[in-house]
Amino acid sequence: MDLHLSGKVFIVTGASVGIGAAVVRVLEDEGATAVGVARKPQHTTDIAADVTDLGAAGLVVDEVLHRHGRRTAWSTTRAGWSRGPASWR
Repeated sequence: MDLHLSGKVFIVTGASVGIGAAVVRVLEDEGATAVGVARKPQHTTDIAADVTDLGAAGLVVDEVLHRHGRRTAWSTTRAGWSRGPASWR
C-alpha cells in the first residue's frame, strides 16, 4: 500500500511497545521518518521523554525540528489514562 508518506516526519509517543511500536514500523515501511518517544531511555532508540509534561513535549518537538527540519504529525499512542497537569484543565 502506498500512503504517500515518503519524506514526512512523524513523532510517535508510546513507541516502545504495542500499538506505538507498530505505528513506527508502518510509518517506516511507508517511507516516512518515525521518531519514537518513550518515557524510559532503555525503551526507545530515539527520544526519551514524558510528554505528559508540556515542557518535555516542547523539547521533543524542538529536538525533532533540529534533527529533521520539520514535523508532519504527532501520534499519541501511549497506553493508560492521565488527566494531565492542572494547567490543562
